[in-house]
Amino acid sequence: MGFELMLVNPYLIKQMLGRKSDVKDAQWIATLLHKGLLRGSLIPDQQIRELRSYSRKYVKLQEMITCSFQDMERILEMCNIHITSLISKNNSVSIQKVIQGIIQGNDSPEELVCFIHGRIINSKKEKVRKALQGFISEHHRFNLELVWQQYELYQKQLISIEEKMKCICQGHYSQEMELL
Repeated sequence: MGFELMLVNPYLIKQMLGRKSDVKDAQWIATLLHKGLLRGSLIPDQQIRELRSYSRKYVKLQEMITCSFQDMERILEMCNIHITSLISKNNSVSIQKVIQGIIQGNDSPEELVCFIHGRIINSKKEKVRKALQGFISEHHRFNLELVWQQYELYQKQLISIEEKMKCICQGHYSQEMELL
């Protein structure tokens, strides 16, 4: 029809000196556009928009996984199990094995010590035993299991998102991926 549609960031228009009202705004925008003082915003292609969407969801899932581990740590502390104070990461393999052991019904510190990495046991043997002594009730075990199921779901979703992102990258950006 003889005109070009342009998407412009409103922040840029507000930074220009001029008058402000609804009618005057429209005239002012037309004047700025006519003088070439506005530049259009970048609208990425469909694949980039999809990748951005997936990457945002990926970050949110990572945050939710972190929250899940914090919830599990909180439940363990309610049981008077403070093993996370002796291990640098609350999502380490040793902690995960201890949590799975508790979910499966192992309550005694002697059974739970078997799940801790040997290096940690060698350096802090008695502290590890004391940290694993607690009072685990059925509702703690149930809550741990629920949070663990959430964690597993988030992990599956992360894998799905990674596969989608790889599929898009391999299909549309194979050369760029090789360079990376």
